[in-house]
Amino acid sequence: MAQGEQKQNARPAIKNALPNVKKYQTVFIGVPIWWGEYPMIVRTFIDNVNLNGKTVIPFTTAEGSGLGNTTD
Repeated sequence: MAQGEQKQNARPAIKNALPNVKKYQTVFIGVPIWWGEYPMIVRTFIDNVNLNGKTVIPFTTAEGSGLGNTTD
């Protein structure tokens, strides 16, 4: 499933409301790595939350396959 979503450049829907990050200067985004990428739902989040002017600190919870393309 994860690899198929990557091939389609999918943006799965997020079920709940997205957080309001306006009051934060720093946003941490912690995710597992699936097939060398962030899960595509994280791309949905990044596409839909205004992170302009924020310091974004990405971190992974598992790095068995390496960081792949996550730093692009």
